Amino acid sequence: MPKWGYYLREQWRKCFASHLSTEVQNAIGIGIFHFIN
Repeated sequence: MPKWGYYLREQWRKCFASHLSTEVQNAIGIGIFHFIN
């Protein structure tokens, strides 16, 4: 993979993670909470 492709993929991944991190973490936390209980 060319360096620019890797760079764009990393930038997209960071943007995607930062945009959905809280929602995903909340969903995972709720899922674990219900799984434990």
